[in-house]
Amino acid sequence: MSGDKIVVKGYVKSDVVEARHIDVVGVILSTQIIAEDLNIMGFIKSSEVKAKNIVIKGFIDANSIDSLQLIVHGRILGDRIRATETILELTGISKLKRIESSKTIIKSIVQDKSRGRLQVDEVYSRDLSIEFTNARIVACCKCRVGEGNRIERFFYGDIIDVDPSTIFMLKPIILKTLCNEREAFEYILPTSLSS
Repeated sequence: MSGDKIVVKGYVKSDVVEARHIDVVGVILSTQIIAEDLNIMGFIKSSEVKAKNIVIKGFIDANSIDSLQLIVHGRILGDRIRATETILELTGISKLKRIESSKTIIKSIVQDKSRGRLQVDEVYSRDLSIEFTNARIVACCKCRVGEGNRIERFFYGDIIDVDPSTIFMLKPIILKTLCNEREAFEYILPTSLSS
């Protein structure tokens, strides 16, 4: 399925969905989705999603998400997010393996905060605001650590704020000089720990 603009109200199942603009109210199931602007109100399941701007209001299940700006208002399941800006406003239990984003905001927007949690293996971000997240590794240069986190290994450059309810399983390690000296954040990531 391809075109300049695809508008779906209902259900779409296709191997590849590619267009400049994709607007879906309903369900889209695809192996690969490629767009400049992707707006979904409902459910999306795909192995690979690539778009400059992605806005999901509902639920996304994707192995790989590449975007300049990713906004999820709902739930997310997947392996990897790679984005310039990632905003996850969670309404239910969400699971990811890895987030790589220059600016990342993770928050719960439900009253029962046990339902709006993220379980993630690794989060790498220059500018990070995180709450209600269970993480194995978090590495960030500028960090705001909100309430309800449980973080196994925490590498940081500058901490703006830490909520006392956050649990660090191991003592946090400062990376301030590396964050200031390097242009590419990928160089400071403790990727050798991810195996």
